[in-house]
Amino acid sequence: MTGDPPDVAVVAALVAAVDLWQSRTGKTAAVYVVGMPRGPARLHQLDADGCQGDWLLRWLSRRREHGIDTDPVLVIRTGAGVETVAYLGADDLTGLITLRDAGGRHATVTQPALAPRLLGAVVDRDDAPGDFGEAPYVPPAQEMPDDIYDERVLAYRTDDGMYPEAIWLDVYRKAQSTPWVCVINSDHLPDLRRIPYRYSVETERLARLAEKARPILLGVSTGRGLHFVSGLGADGAGRFHFRDPWGGRSLLCRENNTLGIAAQRDPDARTVGDWTIAADELRTAVRIALVWWRTWAELNAVEVYPRADDFTAQVFGPGRDTPGCAQNRLSEDAVEHRWQGVSDGAHRFDLRVTVDRDERVRWVRTTLDRTDQPGLWPSAMGVDVLSRVLRAVLAQSDLDELRPLLSALPGLTSATSISVHGAPAHLQQALAGAADVLSGAAARQYVPLLYSSLSLKRSPLWPSTVMIDVVLGESRLRTRGTASSAAVMDAALGALGLPVHEGRFPWEPRPGTFDAP
Repeated sequence: MTGDPPDVAVVAALVAAVDLWQSRTGKTAAVYVVGMPRGPARLHQLDADGCQGDWLLRWLSRRREHGIDTDPVLVIRTGAGVETVAYLGADDLTGLITLRDAGGRHATVTQPALAPRLLGAVVDRDDAPGDFGEAPYVPPAQEMPDDIYDERVLAYRTDDGMYPEAIWLDVYRKAQSTPWVCVINSDHLPDLRRIPYRYSVETERLARLAEKARPILLGVSTGRGLHFVSGLGADGAGRFHFRDPWGGRSLLCRENNTLGIAAQRDPDARTVGDWTIAADELRTAVRIALVWWRTWAELNAVEVYPRADDFTAQVFGPGRDTPGCAQNRLSEDAVEHRWQGVSDGAHRFDLRVTVDRDERVRWVRTTLDRTDQPGLWPSAMGVDVLSRVLRAVLAQSDLDELRPLLSALPGLTSATSISVHGAPAHLQQALAGAADVLSGAAARQYVPLLYSSLSLKRSPLWPSTVMIDVVLGESRLRTRGTASSAAVMDAALGALGLPVHEGRFPWEPRPGTFDAP
């Protein structure tokens, strides 16, 4: 990087910013000056480092990830001259930066708009990034632990994300131990044995997946190694949009790769890291995709969240009387639909359904009871209602796992129990417990499924009343907390009857799902 020393006004503003920052925080400041040659330099009475403006903003926007808790001070050029403002953070989704001036007024600005006006910054020396060209030490590849959940795997996560195993584990941890599917380009890479939930597909299918799926992380080749970016989808003009975490210009810019790829700035950029490449360039670069398991399911025609109108039609019609429905807005993104007191004279049921802003069902509660006296349960009406609700809301694989319970419902009484021998081993105890709740022999039972969960509870005050809650999108593959060893996920894989580190969801990618243009 080349550049001239900053002018007197910029130096004066930086000196004042350092004095003010240190007097307020009691900490030692690090100074970065935009446009100066990279590396330490003496600037007036300040020790400063030169840097690029877009790299500096990129690092500042990741400050929470680095544990920074002291607001940096920026020196920017405005129409009124050189000003000093506090940097309060960047929104994780939009990239909008919030600033506060000396008068306490707040303003938001995009990263691309702020970058050319940025002259310098004052940050906590303990949190300073140092030389952004400095590469961290990475142990030899042959020393990587075989256990994908071993904390030492994270040492292989460099700034340019060269090791897919480390990126997978990092994403897994940040997603609160929710598995992401790893889709590998079979034309370029071997199967990555440490990563569970993986599939191999050819280049064209992987590229079409990248163009359609969100959220998605893509491992792209620079000709020198792998680099991970966030895919933002394809537009109607044949360009693929992505967000690059690399400071400065993207590693897919022409000067940063050996594959002839020439990334361009996204004209609708929300952050300085937003870029585009042509469709053929995507196919040249893409090697790996990490896809959220629910996105992968939906791309393969598995309905995790059914449409509200489809659910209602299956439960109440056709040929059935649809009772009146009361609606209650729970939040900006959720509405509760409630059908209350539907009765056949001796029995009744209440149904509550939470629907999101996309008119998709997220949660269902069915309450069944007798209106006269406790007795054998469930009634014919209860069996019919519960069966219709479950069949309307659950994915087919979850219904398959519940088949022993659903088949036994018509004859289930307090004197009978269901046969669980045909049920998956990991569900036999849960299904038997669910039958006990329905027949009055137990108070509660939780049933974890692949795409949802059931919770059955009998009222302690009204023994003839049972509540059945269905939470959609709550997978038993999701473990609580952060896994530090293979034991947690291995237990989930074993429960699915899958070999350790060879995880497969119970469906393969189907032709016609993300193949079509």
